[in-house]
Amino acid sequence: MPMNRKNYPKNWEEISAKVRERAGDHCETCGVENGKLIQRWKTNPARYRYLLDLPADLQEEALKMRRGTNARGWWNPIKVILTVAHLDHDETNPHPDPKRLRALCQRCHLTYDREDNLRRRQMREMREKAEEVGQELLDLDAPE
Repeated sequence: MPMNRKNYPKNWEEISAKVRERAGDHCETCGVENGKLIQRWKTNPARYRYLLDLPADLQEEALKMRRGTNARGWWNPIKVILTVAHLDHDETNPHPDPKRLRALCQRCHLTYDREDNLRRRQMREMREKAEEVGQELLDLDAPE
């Protein structure tokens, strides 16, 4: 789910930089290094390999191609972007506890947020349907 900056603290860039630094610029779940070009195994996406043997200009070319074939079949080169996940899924907290934040690559972050994103999408769809028929939906997540 895309980041909605208005929900985050004003100093989010500073907070997230500290979390990524604490993690040594590596995903705290799978260990992949930030900014590197990798290839994930289609049968086991948790496995990856660095495409370090490619010169920098060929790495960029591989990213532009995005899909190609190699001796093992389809491959999809990915440039790792380290993000910071809220373990409590509360991005509106103006003072998040650093222990409740984790540096994750895009794959691990999406996997971690999957259930929460599904729940939010279902609530949004329910709200939209209720609005269509002129009803109001109670927000059970809202503080009392």
